[in-house]
Formats: sequence, structure tokens, C-alpha cells
Amino acid sequence: MVAASYNKLAAVLSDLGHMKQAKEYHERALAIRLQKLGPYHTLVAASHNNLAAVISDPGDLKQAKEYHERALIILPKTFAPDHPH
Repeated sequence: MVAASYNKLAAVLSDLGHMKQAKEYHERALAIRLQKLGPYHTLVAASHNNLAAVISDPGDLKQAKEYHERALIILPKTFAPDHPH
């Protein structure tokens, strides 16, 4: 629940245009999820995608791409390649 709360707060901050602080909260959520769930959990993939979205807004597309690629490494381990997620 703590990681989910960080993500929700980050989403609000992002909507308010506070991208730096939103990124910090998404990073906290990712750290918790990595520690508790391991590197190949779907919620970890979601955290990578959340970070990518926040980072791409200020323009660091290279780093955003890296986070999306990390999510793409995780998701096929859980879902079939043609799964909508």
C-alpha cells in the first residue's frame, strides 16, 4: 500500500506539473516494489512505465526509453506476448 500511495501522489504531482517531485515519488515506489516483489513482477514493470511517463514530459526521452524497455523485459515473463497489458 505504501508504494501504491507514492504512485498516486506522484500522479497528482504530475498533473500539477511538478515533474521532479513526481519522479521522486515514483522512484520511491519502484524501490519498495523491487525490494518486496523482486525485479520481475508486473507492479515493478508498472513502476518502470510510470517513471518513463514522468521523465518523458521534461524531455529526457533516452532515459524514458530505458524505463519502457525494462518494463518490456518483465511483462513477457508474466503475460503471453499478445496479451493486451
